[in-house]
Amino acid sequence: MGLYDFRERPESPTLARWIKVDPLGFTAGDTNFYRVEANRPTTVTDPTGLDPTFVGSQTKSLDPDPNERTVVGDGKGGLTVQLGGLPPDANRFLVEGVRRHEQTHIKDLLAKNPYAGVGVEAGRPVRFVKNRDEWQSEVNASNAEIEYLREVLRTERLTDVDRQWIKDRIAQMEDYRNGFLRRLEVRPPERGGRIVPAAP
Repeated sequence: MGLYDFRERPESPTLARWIKVDPLGFTAGDTNFYRVEANRPTTVTDPTGLDPTFVGSQTKSLDPDPNERTVVGDGKGGLTVQLGGLPPDANRFLVEGVRRHEQTHIKDLLAKNPYAGVGVEAGRPVRFVKNRDEWQSEVNASNAEIEYLREVLRTERLTDVDRQWIKDRIAQMEDYRNGFLRRLEVRPPERGGRIVPAAP
């Protein structure tokens, strides 16, 4: 009975499932403790057997959208940030804020699955499998961007136009983050209030 060894959980190709029960149990977000790659073997990778991660998105074609700001494979087993769709006149602070937002997603993806970029073609989007993980990452990424832009407002000499763009972006990101906090059943702070991490 040839098994594939995935460290934590051996997989049976004949049974098309893990041999060991998922150690995460119900907290994995599923009642099937033997599921392989979230039952999506063509779009999901799970090299450790503990955390399936999308290779690409279920809703996108194989061709990535160059106008999207997202995390993509680098073609070498890693992940990188794609900053598409930014206006050519976007100020450098807004661009850096978006970059930090997406870098936070990379950090969160790799924390869930250190192999998230393995086998992913360059430029192909990489997503979380579980909505709750994605929502948590959106809160983390929004907080990183908001904190950076607030620091810019405190420390940089800005034109009135740039200052207003940054204030508008902060307000936009607070609303965006608060939507994910509500999904996570965490009470959002008042606008301009302190950063509230989402409860796991």
